[in-house]
This record gives sequence, structure tokens and C-alpha cells, in this order.
Amino acid sequence: MKRFLIIFSILVLGLSFAYVAGAQEDVQQQGGGAVTLGYPDFASAKTPADFISQLYNYLLGIVGAIAVAMIVYGGVRYVVTAGNSASQSEAKDIIKSAVLGIVLLGGAYLILNTINPDFINLKNPDLYPIQDSGGQIDSVLDPILRESATLASQLIARTDVEFSGSADCVPESDAGGVIRDVAASKAPLVCSPSCQCLPGGRTGSVSVHFFVLRTIIAALDAFDTRVRINSFTGGKHSAGSPHYMGRAADFAVLSDDPQEWNAFVDALRNNGGRAACELVVAGETTFPDCKEIFNEDGSRKPGTHIHAYW
Repeated sequence: MKRFLIIFSILVLGLSFAYVAGAQEDVQQQGGGAVTLGYPDFASAKTPADFISQLYNYLLGIVGAIAVAMIVYGGVRYVVTAGNSASQSEAKDIIKSAVLGIVLLGGAYLILNTINPDFINLKNPDLYPIQDSGGQIDSVLDPILRESATLASQLIARTDVEFSGSADCVPESDAGGVIRDVAASKAPLVCSPSCQCLPGGRTGSVSVHFFVLRTIIAALDAFDTRVRINSFTGGKHSAGSPHYMGRAADFAVLSDDPQEWNAFVDALRNNGGRAACELVVAGETTFPDCKEIFNEDGSRKPGTHIHAYW
């Protein structure tokens, strides 16, 4: 147990050995002297790498001091306990353990340097500031959103689909406002169950995903009846709804024929969407066959639509 504690202490305090060894080599190559041990001036550190470098240099001195102290302690104990074989054996174990810890640290440096020299060279991460684009989506940095903008423009130009202009929450959170924002490469309003609506949601990066729009276009191509899209990212939906991630849409087929509704559900499913007729009664949501969302007189029950998500 003693041997383990000694080795473990040296290893924990000396995890920086590999990096500092590389730093010493860089200083010498640049014409500097040996790295000297002093109290780290953390206030002068301008980057995370500077801070860690100073801390590591300081810990290197502590590691060396502990290793030397353990070796000296073991040597002194070995001398003063002459004639006591048990104590001398423990003293030799202390010396061996301290030396073994130093060897392990050196071996770690050699192994890391052999595998990849970059492992022992601490560098600052490359950080880039986020530019305020006034709600505009940078299509160069995000080709997925650029594809969404292209498909949204194609969807707007179609004559077999219309977009709801009524909003559960704030204006422009309706389906028409959302699709226009996406087509203009702007972050659409993303609402919450409490109707807190923000451009792009809390992260500022949510939009209607391109495969949602692609599936809708493909389903319309395979369908003959006009459709109204009631909701994308706006409106009141359940917490955690895929609507708020740009991965869902609500539809209404502009027909009172249940077969037409079932046919559009099938068209969405055949093109990659998960779709079903949705019925909300007294706060309870069910997904029946589309025939069940109609009354006996052929009128559609309130709180019904086709819900699709991806």
C-alpha cells in the first residue's frame, strides 16, 4: 500500500511532465535558458494555455522535490536502521517506488511524443466570435439552412398548398410567417407552450429542417387535393414537441372526404415522415384513423388535423 501511495502521489502531481518537457525544449531552441521554478504569475496569463503552462511548470518543481525527498528519506532511513532488515527493506522499497514513479512519468512523455508530438504541445483552441447578422442565417457556414431556404421558396410558389395566417401566439409565428422567414434565410419565430417566441428559439439556430420541407413537397407531388399547413415552429404544442425543433408540421386537407385525409397521411409516410390524424378532446390527444375525426354529418370535429414529424 505504501508503494502504491508514493507512486500515485508522484503520478498525480506530475501529469504535466510531458507538456513541460516539450516547453523546456522550445525555450532552449529559442535561445532561452533553463526553465526556473518560481511562484506562478497567474495574473499575467492571457490565455488558458498560458495559465496551464505556468501551473504545470510550478507542479514540475513540486514533483522533482517530492521525488528527491523520498529518495533522500529512503537513503537516510536505510543508513540509520543498519542491522534492522525489516526497516532497511522498507527503505529500499521507498527508494525504488520514487525512482519508479519518475521512470513512469518519463515513459509517459516518450510514449506520447512517439504516438503524436502534438499531444505534448498545449495550444489554445481556435475560437471564432459569433457575428450578429440581424436574424440572417449565414448560408456559407450552414448549408443545411441554405437548403431549407431554397425548399421553402419552392413550397411558397406552389398552387396546391396554402399557409395558415392565424397564430396561437404572436403575429408572424403562424405557418405563413415562419415559411416566409425560412425562405428569406432568416431565423423563424420558435414558440414555447407558454407562447414565448424567439427568432431561432433559445439557441437562435432552430429553423424548419430541409428534410421536413422536402418530404412535404414530395407528398404534395403524389397528392391531388389542396392542403393547408397550419403550424411549423409556432403555436402552442406540448413541451419538448418536435415543432420547437423545426421537425414537425400540422396540416389540414381542404376536403371533407376522410379518404383524402388518409391518402395524404400515406403520402407523408411514404416519403419519410411519421404522420397521423390527431384528435384533441378535453386535453387528451389521440391518433385515430382519419375517418374518426369526422362527425356523422360529414363535418370535421374541432381540434383535429394531421400531425407529422421527422
